[in-house]
Amino acid sequence: MTTTKSDEQAVEGLHERLPDLPERLAFTGHVPEDSEVIDITSLGRGIRLLKDYKAHGACEEFMKLPPFVVRGAAVDRDISDDHVTYLLNTMKRGTHRPEWVRVVTCVCDEAFDDHPAGTKIRINAQHTATARLLMPADYDCEVRFLHYRCKTVEDVRILYASEDRGRGRSSGQVANAYLAGTDEFAGCPPHVIKALANGLTYWLRLSSKRFKYDIDEVAYSMRTGHRDVVLRVKRFLAGEDVGDSEARLLRAPVVAALLETFAKAPGKASQFWTPVADCIGLEAKTDPRYQLHKALSGSVMSAGTLRKTPGGKVVPGAALYLWCVQCWNAWRDGLPMGELTVPKPGKRKKGKKPQAEEVLRAK
Repeated sequence: MTTTKSDEQAVEGLHERLPDLPERLAFTGHVPEDSEVIDITSLGRGIRLLKDYKAHGACEEFMKLPPFVVRGAAVDRDISDDHVTYLLNTMKRGTHRPEWVRVVTCVCDEAFDDHPAGTKIRINAQHTATARLLMPADYDCEVRFLHYRCKTVEDVRILYASEDRGRGRSSGQVANAYLAGTDEFAGCPPHVIKALANGLTYWLRLSSKRFKYDIDEVAYSMRTGHRDVVLRVKRFLAGEDVGDSEARLLRAPVVAALLETFAKAPGKASQFWTPVADCIGLEAKTDPRYQLHKALSGSVMSAGTLRKTPGGKVVPGAALYLWCVQCWNAWRDGLPMGELTVPKPGKRKKGKKPQAEEVLRAK
């Protein structure tokens, strides 16, 4: 969307009112014209807030309220077991903030489904309420209740669609909130912190029966149980030897391979990965490091985290990880490596165990 003169005037006025705002927080985008704003509220006839109060969550009564179903079609979301488990973890560890919770209910003046006019229904908070019911009875959880009156079923749709519009923090932003500016990560760019968090998550999944590791756990592990290896990889990724070529190394499966190799043999890992990053000093095309550099430079993640490059190929994350391990093992054994291809799904290969002198060096 193009920027108009009215955009520039509005943005300039905002900057004049906030002259000391850092550039990274300054809005420079498009300001919608009135003609661009769709009149979606015209579908209904009105929404009015009836009550706004705080109370300890009456979760059982709340969950017994009928969900929003119209003509047999569920409008609200199904419950996510994973999200309830995540909320339970935050409640147990003390990072859940009940005062930030809004529990929204409404009554509708129209009958819908099998419910008569004036039926009270729930709009949100089913995950939080379920998690609260799984906590001890004395868990302190005072939340805010908002109760609305909707004139029509269309108004209920508008109210439901308006909920949860806040911009949620990504896992990278949460990791940055936990780690940026700490002694261990002072000066580390946010995109490297994000890559380390994503890579550690990938690595933990490979070495555990658990598939889910929430970002709180990962960020905590980056400063405790896996601190040493994470900091080794951080120093490598932030080093001058990597420089502008770091992008090909920041994909989660590649960072996971970095973590595994730096955990096994830090000195050898640096010798292996530096040429993979910059391809300097690699004369033989059969050098496993050359082949890995070439493969990572011409491939993209199948999950869509990176755009496809000209002449590149879409490669699953598991294949990227396997390439790294195959090349590491071949290089450690002094074996040549041909062009890498996308392997068929199979059992994961682990990196070679370090030699005795490398164990001492790692200590």
